[in-house]
Amino acid sequence: MRKTGCVALVSALWVLSSVTPGLTQHCQPYWTAEYKCLQGCGPCPGGGGPVYVPPALSPEQLAFSRAQPRFINLIRLLSESLPFFDGPAWMADLPNTPERFVEEANSLHKYLAALAASLDLQAKAYRDTLAIYDHVTPQMKEDFRSLESMSPRLEAKAREAKGYVRWYQAQIDNLKKISRELKGRSDDYHSRIKRDQETIVAAYRVFLPDGAIPSVGPDSIVEPAAIPSTPMPRDPDFVIGNEARPYLPRAMPALPDTNAQPNPAAVRSLSGTIDDRAGALEADAQDARRSFETRNNLMQQAQTVGHAYEAASSDLSRAVEKQGALIREVYATRSLVDQLHREELAASDMLHSEEAHFVFYASQAWIWQNAKMVALNALKVEMKTNRYFKTHTDAAQSPFLDMTEADILKYYNERRLNIMNLPDGFETTVGLNKVNNSIVTLLVHAEGYASEAARLGAFGSETESNEFANGLYGGMQKDSEELVKQGMNAISVPEPFATIMTKFSLKPVQ
Repeated sequence: MRKTGCVALVSALWVLSSVTPGLTQHCQPYWTAEYKCLQGCGPCPGGGGPVYVPPALSPEQLAFSRAQPRFINLIRLLSESLPFFDGPAWMADLPNTPERFVEEANSLHKYLAALAASLDLQAKAYRDTLAIYDHVTPQMKEDFRSLESMSPRLEAKAREAKGYVRWYQAQIDNLKKISRELKGRSDDYHSRIKRDQETIVAAYRVFLPDGAIPSVGPDSIVEPAAIPSTPMPRDPDFVIGNEARPYLPRAMPALPDTNAQPNPAAVRSLSGTIDDRAGALEADAQDARRSFETRNNLMQQAQTVGHAYEAASSDLSRAVEKQGALIREVYATRSLVDQLHREELAASDMLHSEEAHFVFYASQAWIWQNAKMVALNALKVEMKTNRYFKTHTDAAQSPFLDMTEADILKYYNERRLNIMNLPDGFETTVGLNKVNNSIVTLLVHAEGYASEAARLGAFGSETESNEFANGLYGGMQKDSEELVKQGMNAISVPEPFATIMTKFSLKPVQ
């Protein structure tokens, strides 16, 4: 409490001396001899005469005279022990009457009692804070050690996941590369089939009357059944263990308020005599000093322990952030692995589809290559041996009979049909009828297709077979060829294609 104004010591003494009527001054026991002389209540040096004897002091004045020095000493003590206590203000406005003493003592009592109470509350808050720190800090250190021990396992999981990414990407790239190579071979065989089919039809149309054989339609080539999509496995490639479980922070109790403020209004006023009040003030001062020291000691301890808590909290925060980053990396990589796994399955399915097309087209290319040879030979034989040409010698000697395939296609594209004007029904002769039926069966996939295709598939000389076998995987890399051969077991191939491809795909290269 800060006092305002200044009352001179002389004024205080004057007030104390005015307790008797008149102008007579009464000496106070604490006045000096010189001052007593000046006031006319004591002997003067070298003087004579009677000495003035002041009247006796009242019990209240005597008590005040005893309490005043104690009050002054108390102010000095508080100024020295409590840095925030405004001693000069109190010394400048000392009480000069018993009544003022009672008033000022009560004010100081309320201040000191309220101060001690607030310091005690602060001390309790610091004790509670220390208890919280003592409980939470070891837990945080334990959590930090636990998280630190998980980091190597999470890093290993991240490396494992990245390994799957690289492996699947390499698989996808390789499967797509082989699919592209195989599609190139399939497209080539598809073109050869169409060319041989058109050559057969063109030859019949150029040499024979219309209606000998049907045109090549969009369904004249046998297509493989669609390859069903491979389902995603139920079990993931790698399992994320407990180390990837996110850290759940412990509930941190709220730290108590350590800034309780004094409330003098809540303190009861002093009672009793002046001596009692002076003693109460000394007890108040002792309590305030003890509370201040206790609060300061606990505050210093809380600051020291608080630094350890902050360090543990900072370490734990970094560990949580590191773990979170690793967990996010692992889960993101696993999602990428799942995505790449699906792409790898799709690429594998696509390769099986291309393998099926390759088997179907290559087999049919061999069949239609033989069918073309049989059909063209049958035409030449029939037109040179048929009795019709015995009576039509001009037709028998026609240069058209020795036309090449290129000439036949050229005439067909120019729509120059039945160039030798053969009569209707010539195509039904015994020599051509069997071949016609065979070609029609192949073109329209009629009943008996498999046996007819197998019969034609068995044609071909050793040289032609070797040539076809050597060119089967032409343009493909050796590893691609081996993978395609291994993958043949994964697709379902009907007869006669299965037998034909078994014959050629396993045939050693000559």
